Amino acid sequence: MHFLQQFRWVVLPLGFCWLIVGLGLIIPQFLWAYDQRDLGRLRNFGACVECNISEADLRMTKLNGANLRSSDMAKTIFFSANLQVADLSGSNLRGANLEQADLQGANLQGSNLEGANLRGANLKGANLRGANLKGVKLFGADMSEADLSGVWFNTADLQNANLSKSNLSGSIFYSTRLRGTQFRGAYFCNTHFGTEVTPQIEFRHCELEPHRGSQR
Repeated sequence: MHFLQQFRWVVLPLGFCWLIVGLGLIIPQFLWAYDQRDLGRLRNFGACVECNISEADLRMTKLNGANLRSSDMAKTIFFSANLQVADLSGSNLRGANLEQADLQGANLQGSNLEGANLRGANLKGANLRGANLKGVKLFGADMSEADLSGVWFNTADLQNANLSKSNLSGSIFYSTRLRGTQFRGAYFCNTHFGTEVTPQIEFRHCELEPHRGSQR
């Protein structure tokens, strides 16, 4: 009887320890939405195509020129990150935080940025052709000389944003906030504005010829 009691006091703590170790290996997989291997690949090689780094914290990270094509980056934090000329085309950036991020010359063609935060972001010369920017916060963002053709800006906040010399052909601006938005030299062709916002737009300096900025 005494032996059994000693055995119990030795075995049970060991079993408990192994349980804790096992949970330590399993639980992190549920705590983080992103794939840690994908995140490591991005940090080490600056490229990770079709990766899952959703909800990762990459604020102020230098990712200029990174290849993240067709990746899942929903709710990822890119606050003040350097993403110049990065390839983010076809990616899911829904709800991502890109406030004050530098995306100059970046390729965001066909990406889903619905509900993302791009306040004060630099998107000068970026390619957003066919991207979904529904409900996006772009207050004070610089989108000058960008390819914004076919972009959905429905319910987006573009107040004080700069869209000068951008290509806005085929873009949709229903229920979009446009107070203080600059359109000087922008190209409009089959661009759709809701009747409630059209009077706020200054067309006097808008070009009547196609924008011939850089195409990616």
